[in-house]
Amino acid sequence: QRVLERDGREALQYGTTECYPPLRELIVRHMGRYGIKVTPANVLITCGSQQALDLIGKAMVDEGSPLLIESPTYLGALQAFAPFGPAFRSLPADEAGLLPEAIAGGLASGARLAYVMPNFQNPTGRTLSVERRSALAQAARRHDFWLVEDDPYGQLWYRAAPPPSLRLHAAERTLRVASFSKVLAPGLRLGYVVGPRPAIELLARLKQATDLHTATLTQHVVARVLADGLLEAQLPRVRALYAGQAAAMLAALRSRMPEGVR
Repeated sequence: QRVLERDGREALQYGTTECYPPLRELIVRHMGRYGIKVTPANVLITCGSQQALDLIGKAMVDEGSPLLIESPTYLGALQAFAPFGPAFRSLPADEAGLLPEAIAGGLASGARLAYVMPNFQNPTGRTLSVERRSALAQAARRHDFWLVEDDPYGQLWYRAAPPPSLRLHAAERTLRVASFSKVLAPGLRLGYVVGPRPAIELLARLKQATDLHTATLTQHVVARVLADGLLEAQLPRVRALYAGQAAAMLAALRSRMPEGVR
């Protein structure tokens, strides 16, 4: 109601495909707090991060083309890419995550992109070190493939923030996908993708053919949340809540699971 009182008809009308300009500017400011320096032209608002993955698949995945993934990886990403018929190739990994030095010519040959979750990977929970992020960026340059950095959980750390985004290592070939689902509410269905301007312009054309634009009212609501500082104030409380839940789960696992489970 407060959004409608302030923004009136604008919040209930069609918008541009790239989406509500003030929200893009606020997202730029929000990312800047985490060392990610971009402009609004580098940002495309999507209907959740899932739509961002679908648009990237439409733009970059051809039938039979190699697509590098972690194993195991996020099921929703496999569902987004699978309709385009890629040949999934698993990236070698150890207990600390994927092994960039194992990306040799045979594995990366013909690949146009690698889908990775550097922060609290789903489902393993692993976080890539700064050194491995840098090495992954170098491998992407050496073998000429794009990095799709999916980061829905990076702001929900318990003890220490994860290392900086892959964009700091290879901005020219990184598409960073993020969402407000985990930090605000899943039902908002509002995410965004950040990347080089030509890539964002291509994704925007594909999005225009899909749904014209993300819901304007939802964008105004999230813009108000960011502008009022509510998200930054809320994040410490959300982290504390999740940390308590994680501690309870680990305690239950220690007491209930058989010997050898970790």
